[in-house]
This record gives sequence, C-alpha cells and structure tokens, in this order.
Amino acid sequence: MHPDFDTLLNWLRVEPATPDETEGMKRLEPGDLEIYSEKLTQFISEAYVILQRIGIGMMIRSGDSAIGIYTARGDLITCSTGVIMHAVWPQLVIKWMVNNYIDNQKSNVNVKEGDIFYANEPLYGAIHGPDQSAYVPIFNDGELIGWAMAAVHTAEAGAITPGGMPLASRNRFYEGMKLPPIKIGENFAIRDDMMELISNYMSRASREAINDLKARVAGATRLANRVSQFAREKSNLYVKGLFRGLVSLGEEASRKRIEGFNDGIYRVVTFLDHVGMEEGLLRCSITANKKGNTIEFDFSGSSPEHDRGSYLAFPHHTVAVTAIYIIEHILNDLPLGVPFYTFTKWNIPKGTIFNADPMAPTSRSPSLCAIVLNAAYQLFAKMMFDSELRPQICAATGCGSSMNISGLSQYGVRISDLLSYPFNTEGMGARVDMDGVDSNSFVYSPTSRGYDAEETEAEMPILHLYQRHRKDSCGFGKFRGGTGTESAYIIHHVPEVAMFSGGRETHIRPVQGLFGGYPGAVKLGVEVHGTNIWEKMKKKDKDIPANIFELLEKHTIKGDYKITHNTREYHRVKNGDIIIHMNAGGAGYGDPLFRDPDMVMEDLRKEIISDWTAANIFKMVYDPVTLTVDYEETEKEREKERADRKKRALPYDAFERDWLKKRPSEEALTVFGTWPDGKQTREIVRI
Repeated sequence: MHPDFDTLLNWLRVEPATPDETEGMKRLEPGDLEIYSEKLTQFISEAYVILQRIGIGMMIRSGDSAIGIYTARGDLITCSTGVIMHAVWPQLVIKWMVNNYIDNQKSNVNVKEGDIFYANEPLYGAIHGPDQSAYVPIFNDGELIGWAMAAVHTAEAGAITPGGMPLASRNRFYEGMKLPPIKIGENFAIRDDMMELISNYMSRASREAINDLKARVAGATRLANRVSQFAREKSNLYVKGLFRGLVSLGEEASRKRIEGFNDGIYRVVTFLDHVGMEEGLLRCSITANKKGNTIEFDFSGSSPEHDRGSYLAFPHHTVAVTAIYIIEHILNDLPLGVPFYTFTKWNIPKGTIFNADPMAPTSRSPSLCAIVLNAAYQLFAKMMFDSELRPQICAATGCGSSMNISGLSQYGVRISDLLSYPFNTEGMGARVDMDGVDSNSFVYSPTSRGYDAEETEAEMPILHLYQRHRKDSCGFGKFRGGTGTESAYIIHHVPEVAMFSGGRETHIRPVQGLFGGYPGAVKLGVEVHGTNIWEKMKKKDKDIPANIFELLEKHTIKGDYKITHNTREYHRVKNGDIIIHMNAGGAGYGDPLFRDPDMVMEDLRKEIISDWTAANIFKMVYDPVTLTVDYEETEKEREKERADRKKRALPYDAFERDWLKKRPSEEALTVFGTWPDGKQTREIVRI
C-alpha cells in the first residue's frame, strides 16, 4: 500500500548513519571528499549525456530530466539535473522500495544486481504521471551499496487528454498510467511484457514514450556500472563512507546556514488565478518560524481543496519545489543534495490545495506549486537579507506556461509533445547587483534549453511566424528581471492538430518583485483561426506582424481572433491557424527610480522595454530619436515622483483600514474559500 503523506515528508530527512558508513568515513583521507565528489560528478555527467542522446522527446533533450546517485537507504548524494525537483522526490520512491522490498521479510520482490525498477505514481512519492523515473540498484560483490536513478518528463501518460496533465480531471483516475515502484527488467534488460504494458498506456505517442524509457534505463545503468567499478577499486566500505561523508557535509552546511539567518517569524502570500478548467483565485499562505537551526513552515490560510480540475498537490509536491531555491541560492556551492530538509518541519493542513485527498487529481501539481516556489523567493530573501548569503538573493524567475501539440506529424507519426522554446525561455529574476538573464530557462530548471525554430519545425507540424523577446514582460527595478519571450506558430503541413496551454498569470502575477522591484507583465492566450496567412506569404506582403502589438492593433491578418486566459484546454487547431504563446519575465529588484539611465536606454535599443515604460516607470527624459539622455531633467523627474509618492502615502493604520474593506469579486472567490480566511465552504466528494 502507498505510504501516508507524513511518512513521505519524514523520508525527506537524512537517514541515520549505519555502522558501515561510520566505519567507512574513517578511511577517508584529507581531500578525498573533494576529489571523489568530482569523480561522482563525472559519472553522472556521462550518464546525463547518454540520457539526452538516446532520448527523442523534446523534454528529455531540453533539460526536464535528472540523473542521480543515492545511498543504499535512499538519501540523495549528488545529481546532474535540469529540473532540480527531480533530484528530491526519487528519494521517496527508493525509501518505499527499501522499506517494502528489502526490509520487509515477507516480500517476494528480490532486489538484485541488474534489476530495473520504474515508477510515476504520486502517492508513492512521484510528482505526476509524465514525470517517470527508472531505478537501478548498485551492487558490488553481491552487496547493495546504492541506487542510480534517471527521471524525465515524458509528454504523454495515457490520460483523458493528450499530454498527461488534463485540466479537466475530477479525480486521479482521469490521469492515465500511474505505476507504483515496479520491477520492469532483470539482468540489465527491460522485460518485453512490461514494455508492452507501458507502450499500451501511452499509445498516443508510444514511439517517443518507449524510446525515452530506454534512455532512462540506459543512463541509470551506465551510472550504476560506473559506481560498481569504483567500489571494486576502493571497496564497498570506502564507498559507503564517501557517500555518508558527502551527506554529512551537506547536513553540516545546511545547519550552519540556517543558524546564520536571524531568528524570527517570516510571512508571505502568493496567488494563482486559474484552477484548471476555469478562472478563480487560489492563495498560498506561508508562515516560517526560524529558530536556531530549525525552520518550521506553516501553510495555514492556504485555499481549500476544490473540485474544479487538477491544480492540486500532495504535501511532498509542495515541499519538493522549494529545493529549487534552496539548492540554487542557499546550498549552491555543495554537491546537489538536499540534507536541508533534516532541519525543517512542515505543517500543510489536510484539505488544502497543498494537501489534497489521495483520490484527488494532481497532474497539474507543478503548475500549482509554482506559487510555492514564488513564495520561497520572497520568504528566503527576508531571511537572507541580514546574513552572509545576502549576495545570493534573487527575485523570482518568470513563471510561465506550457504548450503541447498532439496528433499526426507531417511524417504521419503520432506525437504528443511539449514545445520546449516557450517552456524554457522564461526570464530570470534580478539579483542584488545585476539584471536577470533574458529568456533564461524554465522556472524549475536553471539549465534548460529552448529549441531553435529550425529544430522545432523539422519535428513538429508548425511554422514560426515570429519568435522573439517579449517587450515589457520583465519586472522593472533598479535591476530588472530578464525578459520572457513570445512566439507565434502557424499550423503547417497537416490538416489539424490538438493543442493545449497550461499555466497561470493572465490577471495577476504570482511572481513578486523584491525591495521595490516590479513583478513583470501578465500574459494572454491569443489565437487567430481561419486566417489568410498563406495567401499573404505567397504574395510576400510586407504587413505581416512581427509581434503581438502589431498582430492585435493592426489586424492585417484576416481571421477569427480569440483572446482568452493563457490556460487553454485541448482543442483542435487547423492548417493556417495562428497560436500565440507568451512567456513570463523575471521579477525586478529595487526601486526603478534608482536604475542607471544608460541601462534604461540600452533596454530601449534592444526593444526590451517601450518608450512608455521608460517615461512612466523609470521617469526618463531623453530624445526619442537619438535616445540621448537628459540626465539633469531625468533626476528632476525622479525627485518629483518621490515627492508625489509621499503625497499619495497613507499612515499604515489608515492604509490597513481602507485595504481591509476591499474584497475580490464573487466570481474570483468560487474556489478561494471563505473571505478572507480561506476556510472550506463545502465538502469535496471524489468518486
């Protein structure tokens, strides 16, 4: 049976050292941790390359993946990853197998050398159906000394709609294949019957699904063999000691860094404006109580569980996303492990959107939990501001949305895949001393890659009308966030396909700026159906739009224009239809009035911002033709704005009195719970 959620959260903590691990640590010489941690990094880097070169799905090749080494008891030692979250949750799957297949004397599942296990069931620790993982136990001289893992997002899971993340889910049974940890191979070979089972579940795109399964297994197998060879050279006891030494190093660093934050209570609230099939306001509320070397996170006040779609999560989903900030900005100089969680406690009340019923649909949990990550950027910025880690503070990376194409490709092959360019080109948040990187990455993957137009067109039945940085999408500030992107796709070569876009942020941004920085722009869902684009291209018309402003303001392309929320359930789009995908910019840092005027002009030259923004946000005075700054007049305008701010300001008591009278519309509160405390208003029944 699947573990309860409390057990899964406890498994995020580091397991106690075994006698062998303690003895093995005594064999480590000075410098061994540095030398051999790099050796392990080389092992996983090789395995990661194998994973990417064998895989054919866009996500496996663009970075939504991970390769990791774990101890025999399931603790993460180190990992090579695109999506850092993929380093965390496999611990839970391994620890379930250890408890149920190895420690359980009644189990008839023998774990032996050459076995291959597979899982994607959220109730056993995974995130959602598309995030599937292969596990190969690492043996030497007949002894289990660790685990090798390869995880990848596959854009199909056999759900009621293509892509494995149906917005319309009413319960877990809408969401396709969900495998608990199961043995799919022996003697380093996948069994034919298990491959047939998985292929049948994901028959919308079985070629891609099976190929990527084999890529996972190949990567994990190579990694297991490398570590086994290392153990033959150094001994099992030495390898166990090395593993424990690296884990202990992470524990000690985590403890010291938490101790370096000021004790206190830190609060943050973020919001989401979509629940799956409809618009609606959801709240993430976190109170963090930091004391000594422990942080307690309390999610009381978050919105209650709803029955309007799959924007729901289990507690381990909620916690796992915080690793992205923790590893990038707090433990960034250590091997990629997560001993930080040994020093944390989590109160995520049952019946909230972050602790849903086990029968609830959670296929869009990563989309929901992005607001938890957004909250982490704000929460830890407050903790770290008066600490030695202040230079690591970063505003939130853009939190965009995905776009999936499903149907027959121009080659007659069934496909169901995410487009990686719009997914992996969100703007990075601004830092304490620099701008964020433009079109940087996926919010969960700092190293992800967006395909270029030619690669995408060679594989998918689409033609790019344009692909560019999205003007004014970044969060403004003393240092601005990186800009997001916008793309326009024309359905090409085929009569029709199905598409969906899953995300958030059409009305409000869950991403907030830091210390006076702006959050950046929201984004729309825009489509033009029944166009005359092929006719215009054939005539080589010069008025074909090159950005969203030209498309919507000039209407030079004929057709049925639809403007919606950027989250769109699967629907058919036909040859010649135009689909717009907007991505998100990162949040800003600091007051925009402190931005260097020359940096503002450079953004204007690059079309990162508009003239309106330069004049109204940054209060610039300049020649609009030559972009020559009048520094004296600019400073006068900025001083005037500071004076106007003081005139507009209210004493806090007066502000709070007026603010508490406000409330969202009833339409926005359909799933929020009671206003303002977010209590459940009705019972949710899953059948």
